[in-house]
Amino acid sequence: MKTPPPEAKAELSEWFQNKDDICTGYECQGDFDFYNGNHMRVIDNLLYDVLEPWKNRPEVKYVHLCPIRRDLRESHVNQFDCPGDGYREVLWGPGQIEKLAQVQDKLDLPDLKIIQALNAKRPMEDFFDFKVLAEVSGLDEKAMLDGIKELVEVKRIIVPLFHLNFMKLDLTNRMFVIRLFQNIPCCRKAEISDELSAIKEFNTVKEFSDSFYDIILWAYNEITDIPALRAKLNSYSEIEEIKEADMTRMYRRWVCRLDDQNGYWEECVFTDDFLQDRTQPGGPECTIRKGAK
Repeated sequence: MKTPPPEAKAELSEWFQNKDDICTGYECQGDFDFYNGNHMRVIDNLLYDVLEPWKNRPEVKYVHLCPIRRDLRESHVNQFDCPGDGYREVLWGPGQIEKLAQVQDKLDLPDLKIIQALNAKRPMEDFFDFKVLAEVSGLDEKAMLDGIKELVEVKRIIVPLFHLNFMKLDLTNRMFVIRLFQNIPCCRKAEISDELSAIKEFNTVKEFSDSFYDIILWAYNEITDIPALRAKLNSYSEIEEIKEADMTRMYRRWVCRLDDQNGYWEECVFTDDFLQDRTQPGGPECTIRKGAK
């Protein structure tokens, strides 16, 4: 937005908070004001239902679509597109865990190490006591094991299993949005993404495709040497531009609405638009009524 009046930014922020099509979203402060993610199979629905209502407002300077080509790391845990066999490896920079224990009073060092151990890479058989879970739930022990193995080890769609709520820990994420020069070949773009993912201080790393920008990186301001990371990025001759912003508000974690002020904390709304045409007036919508059964 072009230095919008506070009330205009607040209005749009509330619209994003209440827009169930947005699966992960952030209000930001810096070179850009918002960063939102959508699980959309139909590009018409994204353009018409999510962008069209506000993108032509006079306060809005630009909107960029950044389809994710490779998801390399999320919340310090390597994702399915990481290099080599590093999937599910937990990565923190030197001293970050210890510093995190010092900058907030919600979790101490043993708590943080327990969370790190819970996310540690190991077979699903060793992750939970499925016999106890079967006794408590009445569900079939083998079926539960097979189901979670399918999601985590085969389809690789649920990782990490345990997340830190960085907002509750008074942390802020610095976001680096990187544009490479247009003459950089795709193979070198992938190499740069892999090289940057080797920097453990970046808790989230994603590579874009068919976009004006190529890579996004996140790092916590309070426990990271941000100037050192910036210097590392500026050492790449292939990088043409870097935009930076801090996350100041999070709307959703994937599809779980993080809105305890309005009683919607972690209420889940599945945002896939499969077989839905949202360009038709009165058509299907991605909504859920509070308190609905």
